[in-house]
Amino acid sequence: MVTQRAEPKASVFGQLWVVDYVDGIGAVAAPQATFQVSEAGKAGGSGPCNSYFATAKIEGEAITISGIGSTYKACAPEVMAEEKALFDALARAASYNVEAGKLTISDKVGREILRFSAAS
Repeated sequence: MVTQRAEPKASVFGQLWVVDYVDGIGAVAAPQATFQVSEAGKAGGSGPCNSYFATAKIEGEAITISGIGSTYKACAPEVMAEEKALFDALARAASYNVEAGKLTISDKVGREILRFSAAS
């Protein structure tokens, strides 16, 4: 019988995450943006304006998000700027941490670039 000493780490998979903070923009209030990732490597959600999709590779604490694409609705310039900042931050993702219902994503130098809360 194998016993685990450490508590199992909270999973990034299968949870709908609501965007709280995007590097370069700050807090994101409305419209609500989301992020979700599957164990099969599919990622995506709703940006401030468009639905988006991407490929996610997760190994341990490392995360790489690539191939980001989206629908093509046009929104107000400030909303489009928030969406561009979200997509740019996702493309710079290098590591992640899930703790107490929060997901944080950092870039390759360890600077926090995205924060999410678990959707209820």
